Amino acid sequence: MPEVCPDQLTCGTYAPIWLKGKHPSVAEGEVNREACIHAKYGVDKCCSEKLKIRVKNCGAYNVYYLVSAPACSMAYCAGTKKTCKQGTHSATGFEPGCKESYPKLTGHPVLKPPKIEGNTFSFPCEIPYPANSNVEFEVTWSFDHVVRTDIPKMIVKGNKRVAYLPSKYLEDNMQKTITCNVHSYFTSSPQRKSHAVESNGYWAGITVDPPRIELREGENKETEIRITSTVPILCNHQFRLNEDACGVDIEIDVQGTDFAQIVAADACIKRLTPGHWNPVTNNATIIHKVVATKDFRRDGDKKMAVKFRPVFSISPNIFHGVELPEIQIIAEDTDTQQCSGTGDPHLKGFDRKKSYHLYTVGEYVFYKSKTRPFEVHIRTWTCGKVSCICGVVAREGNDIISVDMCHDKKRPFPKVIVKSQNQLLQGTQIKRDKSGKKFTIYFPSGASLSVHAGRNYMNVFAQAPSDDFAATAGICGNFNGNDKDDYMAPNGTVVDTHTNNKPTTFFDTWRIEPGESLFDKVPAPDPAHEYNPKYCKCAKDKGVIDCTFAGNLDDPKRRANRDQDITNELNKKTRKRRSTTYHDYDTVQDTKYKYDYGIQFKPTDATWPTPSGWTEAKARALCSGVITNSTVGNACAAKKAVNPKEFVDDCVIDIKLTDDTDFAMDTIQSLEKACEEKILKDPKNYVKGPDGKDEPPKFITTDTCPNDCSMKGQCVKGTCMCNSDSDGADCSILKNLPPTIDKIQRGGICDTRSRPCHAIWVVADNVLNNNKLSCRVRDVTLRNGKKYISQRGYRVPAQFENFREVSCNLPPSQVRLGKLPAVGHMISVSNNGIKFSKELMLVIHDSLCMDCNNQGVCNQKAHTCLIDGRCFSHGAKHPVIPIKYCNTIKSTTAWSNGQATTTTTKIVAPKGGKAQWRWDIWTLHETGCTCHFDHTREDCACCDLGACQCSQQHMGQCTRCGQENNCGKNKPAPQNGVDAWTSRFSGCTCPFDPSRKDCACCQNRGCPCRILQRNQCVMCGHPSQCGKKPEVFGPHF
Repeated sequence: MPEVCPDQLTCGTYAPIWLKGKHPSVAEGEVNREACIHAKYGVDKCCSEKLKIRVKNCGAYNVYYLVSAPACSMAYCAGTKKTCKQGTHSATGFEPGCKESYPKLTGHPVLKPPKIEGNTFSFPCEIPYPANSNVEFEVTWSFDHVVRTDIPKMIVKGNKRVAYLPSKYLEDNMQKTITCNVHSYFTSSPQRKSHAVESNGYWAGITVDPPRIELREGENKETEIRITSTVPILCNHQFRLNEDACGVDIEIDVQGTDFAQIVAADACIKRLTPGHWNPVTNNATIIHKVVATKDFRRDGDKKMAVKFRPVFSISPNIFHGVELPEIQIIAEDTDTQQCSGTGDPHLKGFDRKKSYHLYTVGEYVFYKSKTRPFEVHIRTWTCGKVSCICGVVAREGNDIISVDMCHDKKRPFPKVIVKSQNQLLQGTQIKRDKSGKKFTIYFPSGASLSVHAGRNYMNVFAQAPSDDFAATAGICGNFNGNDKDDYMAPNGTVVDTHTNNKPTTFFDTWRIEPGESLFDKVPAPDPAHEYNPKYCKCAKDKGVIDCTFAGNLDDPKRRANRDQDITNELNKKTRKRRSTTYHDYDTVQDTKYKYDYGIQFKPTDATWPTPSGWTEAKARALCSGVITNSTVGNACAAKKAVNPKEFVDDCVIDIKLTDDTDFAMDTIQSLEKACEEKILKDPKNYVKGPDGKDEPPKFITTDTCPNDCSMKGQCVKGTCMCNSDSDGADCSILKNLPPTIDKIQRGGICDTRSRPCHAIWVVADNVLNNNKLSCRVRDVTLRNGKKYISQRGYRVPAQFENFREVSCNLPPSQVRLGKLPAVGHMISVSNNGIKFSKELMLVIHDSLCMDCNNQGVCNQKAHTCLIDGRCFSHGAKHPVIPIKYCNTIKSTTAWSNGQATTTTTKIVAPKGGKAQWRWDIWTLHETGCTCHFDHTREDCACCDLGACQCSQQHMGQCTRCGQENNCGKNKPAPQNGVDAWTSRFSGCTCPFDPSRKDCACCQNRGCPCRILQRNQCVMCGHPSQCGKKPEVFGPHF
């Protein structure tokens, strides 16, 4: 054995064992010695471990008593000659004369990212060795460091230094680390190969990141899950022209019983395509976005596993069978709350559930979010000695919707109007119950507004989603779980003690200045709020893949709501209003009314008994009885979800202050909504439905009846079984009696110059919402100041709008057809097509030449012609014969030959001007001028200066030159200004004297005239037009 430390990797082993010390002499006999293991660890690298052996010198040789080597990589050395170092050899195996056994690489091989060639790819393995034709390299391939013997060895010869692994070998080998192994040798001695030198690793597969996500119900923030392929997605050449048809579909699948708690932000399946490959980063990435579902329940945090499954469309075989890692998602539960304003009105805030009272008249911020564009405003008006809510308007993003009955104190009814300029987002939904008294508005955020209309008041219930926790303001208070700070002013200070149930100072801080509320001022649309993503429930193992615009909401109230969806109907009206001013729906002008902001109103207290004789005891008995006889009241009391006494107390206060027992029914509505809020939040109250989903209890959802059947029937599983003398969804209709018609909207007059007059709206009581609801029409001929009513009538379709409003669809009017200047119709309404209400007259006329009232008395206007049933203004040309004109000096009933004479009776407005009705501010006359598309015709519109004729489709109209897209959207005067260039006769700064404010206000970039015609504007650069319209602007000053 050698007595000096041999090198590692000699003696045919990794760690050679040698003799520490000298061999004994013959005379010493057998001795104990230590053998050292050269393993390069420990303090003494040459003697990493010691072994006890014995040695005896026998003269010509030595005898050793050896113990077993501790490991296979260790062996005893024998002989004193120095062996050739690793990688070298000689004829004897010892020095001298050792030479290189094989070429030595200058470094480790380098495995490069995939190289794409056509519709395939490969992995290059670069070998670090200089050019030399006398060397060769044998390359093998490993996956997860296990050599694949089924992949042929590759020989690299000559001056080549790269081997390629074709992509086909990734089949069944995805999700693993690839390495290449290089053995080098000289061409003259191929039997002497180097040990394998391994390259760097390249992980080939699809990753999912991050492995764990925490979501919060109240956050709309979408969390990204990145799915990345480190190998290209390439398909056969026939699909290369359409990369979208080639790819790997990755499906998200939420596992577990609570799968609906997580939704994907746009789709359950995303496709990885060749186009996703990034040659710089050498990967392809798609993103799944997820959010937590808002379930409106306090059901604790949820933990779920989310799996991603490759669903193969047209893709390479290498992706088949790939299993992606699942990730863990934690969904944090957050709270929602309801705020209500009922009766006169009693408020129950988000945190404060003990009633506090708003008795003043005005507009108030009911509830607004501090973190997103959401707010609710209310209007109140006088109810007895105090006030009650008569209107509410809500805004989320660009969607603005009002439910308003403040427009008519005598016979109020709820009018639902989409006030926003654009269509509602698809996640916004408006529903109306069958009685026409309850309207529910659902917004994409999960916020909702439920409005219950009474005889002259409304009850409002606002639901705040978890988004708004600790982020609300307004008279509903702070939604933060602390009822001590609910009376907080806009500046953040608490202005009333929480024990005060009439916090007037607090309410005053949230009063809206006149003209500044959403009732009066609609914000301009913001494109940032137009984004409305779909959300998808993705649970393939449950058979659920469902994508909707409200897919991130699991609101049990919304699910159980069986009311009629009127969203499309209201959107249609919005589209019509936006596309043209010529329609029968309410215009912005129609919806305006004079509102009393209550600045001078002072609420007063009341005493018992009331003027009609109600005592406190009688009132309490009535209110208690309402609850006792209520189906939902008894059920909620049994569940101990609410304390009925609180609601009875509010009911008693209402009767005392208003002397009106109608408020007693509010007790049921208020109790029902409070009970609903508490019951539906507790998951213990839910049961499993047939589809495996948690279903809320029916007694507070599908089994409730509208208005608890108005105390005139029994509620049986959500349907009112009315008493014999009652009818309707809520039994509030007097059976066998027709509606009581009150009025026809817009004064009972319809002008065909402003509207088509195809539909009218009738205000009536005792209207039954059923398929037999209809209107009856009897035509009335108006001639020489007399009315001739047809004895025969005909029925037309009617549409139920709300409990006090019906629309009637009329046939095309003889006025609109140009056959008569004015007609009348006697209108009545029926619930069953047999018994009709009394009749009211509707008058349809052409205001160009006729001046009519709603009694059918019509007179022809001065300076107009009425020829063959059609109206023409003085000077208008014959539609076909250009030499004939309406010349009122000669005749008002027949055409006159030659140019109309106007000098003797020129129409002149009084000094200062008088606004004249005109069909369109850019159109002087609807006919009588040469057509630009056919110069042989003279029956096209005559235009004001700066206007151009529309196309043949709208030949009777002009519009501002360059704005032909407005054709078909007429702008009547004076609603849109005095004329095209003048907005108002006075009220603006005079150019000749800035101290004066009695000059005309211009529009459409018009320029004001000088002092003598200071009430007029004209097209800039045309001062000669000043004073040219005396019939409008009057004589000069």
